[in-house]
Amino acid sequence: MKRTTRAHLNVEAQTHAGMTGKNNEDRYAVGSFVLSSRDSTPVLFAVLADGIGGHKAGEVAAELAVNHIMDAVSKSDGKNTRRAIEDAVADASNAIAA
Repeated sequence: MKRTTRAHLNVEAQTHAGMTGKNNEDRYAVGSFVLSSRDSTPVLFAVLADGIGGHKAGEVAAELAVNHIMDAVSKSDGKNTRRAIEDAVADASNAIAA
């Protein structure tokens, strides 16, 4: 998919640290794309990683997941987006576990 500078929808996002008010380990990213240079169908892609509170470096894992998935999707060819997302999630999980 090809990144664009303007989304075709307005987007708002927010996270909350939860009842403990401690470290917010959640991470998210939103990207605006078109499917390819030949197909200008607009795509809004959002990723949310819920960092597991109480686990060591949950915020780091969540950040790695979001960045890895967004990067992989932006490099996909736009032909099989479902497969690209599935592969990106699996690859992100492997990167975090490494």
